[in-house]
Amino acid sequence: MNLKIFNFIELNKIDMSKLKLREEKNCLNCGTEVTDRFCPHCGQENIINRPSFSYLFKEFFNSLVHFDGHFWTTIRVLLFKPGFLVNNYLEGRRKSFVPPVKLYIFVSLVAFLLPGLPSGSAESNDNKGYTLKIGDDSDQDTAEQIDPKDIESLAILDSIQNALPDDKKIDPKTIEYINERISHPEKKDSLDKVFAEYAKGFNASKSLIYFENYPEYRAAKTIREFDSIHNSLPKSKKMGWLLRPFYKKGIELNENHEMTNDEFAKKFEESFVHNFPRVLIFYLPIFAFVLWFFHGKKKWRFYDHGIFTLYFFSFLLLLISLWVLIDRLFSIPVIWFPGFGKVTDIVTSLLVVTCILYSIFYFFRSHSRIYKESKPVSRLKALMIFSVNIWLFFIILLGFTVLTFLMM
Repeated sequence: MNLKIFNFIELNKIDMSKLKLREEKNCLNCGTEVTDRFCPHCGQENIINRPSFSYLFKEFFNSLVHFDGHFWTTIRVLLFKPGFLVNNYLEGRRKSFVPPVKLYIFVSLVAFLLPGLPSGSAESNDNKGYTLKIGDDSDQDTAEQIDPKDIESLAILDSIQNALPDDKKIDPKTIEYINERISHPEKKDSLDKVFAEYAKGFNASKSLIYFENYPEYRAAKTIREFDSIHNSLPKSKKMGWLLRPFYKKGIELNENHEMTNDEFAKKFEESFVHNFPRVLIFYLPIFAFVLWFFHGKKKWRFYDHGIFTLYFFSFLLLLISLWVLIDRLFSIPVIWFPGFGKVTDIVTSLLVVTCILYSIFYFFRSHSRIYKESKPVSRLKALMIFSVNIWLFFIILLGFTVLTFLMM
């Protein structure tokens, strides 16, 4: 039996060995007579053709855990030994670790799936803010609504104010109105009229799109009204072609979904995070090209830069996956610890900073160990490569995110 078939058998016997053998002695793959467990010609195991359904789950788990027997070793080395895998691969020592393409595909799959995991409910509780509701004129649909008219004592006002999170507390103008209404009940009607006007402006200020620089468009509540106003304006007052799609999209979101600034910011942030792994895949050849541009063409081939790129991007995706996983774990609410939300915010912020700093260190150390230039030259080149890639990647990522926003 040749070495290739032997290696194939060794890599797959963990998954296959528990399955029953077929009574027939012909190989289902190539038709060769099989005298033992494995075909002497192609190496396929002569097991029953249709095992139980549970076998699919066992096979998936074994593939995930073993991954040719080198997955976990590769992950550990990838995370904590910058440049080691690249050097080993380029020098021909490839058997002990997962190949770069296979590793990148697996890690990118994980990175794509993790952001879709639901976060804890603590966030949803914190986002329940107070919404002004004036009489019967309010048609806002929110989880919590506080009507200032219903607050009949300062004690109730204090209890509500203390119960609300810091970023959702009742604004000073409303508190002043409630105090006046409680202290001077005979002025309720006049106070209500004044406050109703304030409330309209307050709620309008929470709309998605602002028109401070384009007051002529303020009356536009629908796309049709926006187009009508735009077509009626002189050329000097018309909105530029670059900004117009964003304003129209904002009006559309307000019209269809009643999306506020906070909701839009969250949506944009989610889109930014979800696009990050996608842009990394798209950016692979660009990153390799920048490496090729800054290094000697005789000593280094584009293939070499591609191997460095695959392993480095696998590291970045793995780091992103770990951060998302830890962030999801910390977002699980702990109801018996009132300050848990603030603690998790601090921890996740520190985690983000740590990941960014470690990524920068990892790139510089990898670059130094792979290209083996003098320290001043290596650091200068690494700084230029890093700077160019940061700007190019950010521009592409921003473009993808804007495109996602316009397609919402």
